[in-house]
Amino acid sequence: MRVTLINPTIRAEERPFFFPYGLGVIAACLRDAGHHVTVYDQNVFRTSNEQVVATLRESPPPDVLAVGGLISTYGHLRQLLPLIREAFPDVPLVLGGGVTVRPDVVFARLPVDVCVVVEGEHTMLELCAAFAEGGRTFEKVPGIVFRRDGKLVWSEPRPLERNLDVFPFPAYELFPTETYLEANALSGFTGLDVGQKRCATLAWSRGCVNECTFCWRMCGRTIRFRSLDLLMDELVFLRREYGADSYFFTDECINASPRLARDLARMLIERDLVAPWYSCARVTNFDDDLAAELARSGCVGLTFGMESGSPKILAEMKKNATPQHATQALAACHRHGIIPLCPFIIGMPSETEETLRETIHFIKENRIEFFTFYFATPFPGSELFDWPDTQRRIREKFGTVESFFEAVGCLETLTLNLTKFTDEELIQWQNDATLWAQPVYDRPYVAIPEALTPRRALQPVLARAAEEGWRQVALYGAGLHTQRVLEEVDFGALNVAAIIEDNETRWGESLCGVPIISPADALAMQLDAVILSSDRFESILEKKAAPLQQAGVPVLRLYGQHAPSEAVDALIDD
Repeated sequence: MRVTLINPTIRAEERPFFFPYGLGVIAACLRDAGHHVTVYDQNVFRTSNEQVVATLRESPPPDVLAVGGLISTYGHLRQLLPLIREAFPDVPLVLGGGVTVRPDVVFARLPVDVCVVVEGEHTMLELCAAFAEGGRTFEKVPGIVFRRDGKLVWSEPRPLERNLDVFPFPAYELFPTETYLEANALSGFTGLDVGQKRCATLAWSRGCVNECTFCWRMCGRTIRFRSLDLLMDELVFLRREYGADSYFFTDECINASPRLARDLARMLIERDLVAPWYSCARVTNFDDDLAAELARSGCVGLTFGMESGSPKILAEMKKNATPQHATQALAACHRHGIIPLCPFIIGMPSETEETLRETIHFIKENRIEFFTFYFATPFPGSELFDWPDTQRRIREKFGTVESFFEAVGCLETLTLNLTKFTDEELIQWQNDATLWAQPVYDRPYVAIPEALTPRRALQPVLARAAEEGWRQVALYGAGLHTQRVLEEVDFGALNVAAIIEDNETRWGESLCGVPIISPADALAMQLDAVILSSDRFESILEKKAAPLQQAGVPVLRLYGQHAPSEAVDALIDD
């Protein structure tokens, strides 16, 4: 059969960072079964819905059209699918992915013939066979919902495939894979620039065993892993065929099994596949030994779902974790050069000014540099969505569940207020919390040990400068730390001639009156020394400053050389 798969636009305001892995595996299963598969990736092309339909019409009409989507694409699909139905009135239209969490809502608003519930690989193969028979055997296909005689019919639930190794690699060749690699999720999505340019996004596991009340688990509280041999083979393939130089594992919890996480690290090293990589992790399964092994295998960053610094809110979320767990995980990351990115959620029903201030204090106390505040959003299928008060608020604001579905989207935007704050107050809290938590040196919330202040740390540098007769130096890094150095430190006769910055958008600007320049421009200057201006990322900056060091310019670390390790540990662990 001729099967056309459509990947709709997901976040129009962002570059397409993440390869649609699940749809890619389904495409490979259909292809390997002998079907003629084509893919239209609207998320990459960013074409209008009308252009999607016009392009589909240019090809021979398909026998089956299938669309995958997250729940946040529901509003977009409300516009796209009617156009597809109008253009192909007689072609079966299948919808799958997280958007089908409530098939009754889908069939009430979207012109689809079949909803695939949960996983789609086996289901799509059996559906194609059923379509070939005119749809008479739909009831025999587990895991679908369809309409017959004006009523919805649910087939038997499909058991989860326990052995993920039965599925092939995604059909990368059918997708605009180059665009995903060049979008470089490692730097583009996370903001971590480690010099790599072509990041592959792929999945090792499926599912999550945690029970967070705000999260919908498509596969229930289960987690299944592909074999590491198969994962390594896929990495070899991506490096050989597509030039991938880094990896972004989209797993919900890379350390759900600490033992397997260690095996992953060791396998990357043994197979000579060490490269910068990133994933998501849980704080309760993360210790110093695991951090060390992950770092050796190339791990440069992890997203930890901190969610809140308030024990009360964490309990309401059923995180089964405490702020102390998070602090220990952050400490392990700091010690081994893994950068933690920490999303926080504000607006749970029990949120108060006190709990919000606890979260802000937690960020400052643990010196978290990369964090984001999202609004609590009751995604359909989550426990939070089913709470009676949530349903009441949905009815009051949206009238119907269908209208709420259409509104669900970006987590940075308040969709539904679950608190006792007004909408305006909650939005203001999000704005204020981001500002208040940002300056990690703000005295009301955290007292930096004197041994770690820039004034104290720079004393040996200034003494050396005087001894060796240095006249001008540059600071490497144009962040908050550099601003504080320039505001608080008296360099005397020593001239801070420039600030070196890798972000080209900053070149030509100035900070505290000092020009910001590129590393290449710094090489052309007559510098007596370069001072790494970061209290957390000296090891990363030192690698970036290697060309200067090779040119004979001394590159100095502040805290790594002069701050007692006990002071660092005390700052992180207290």
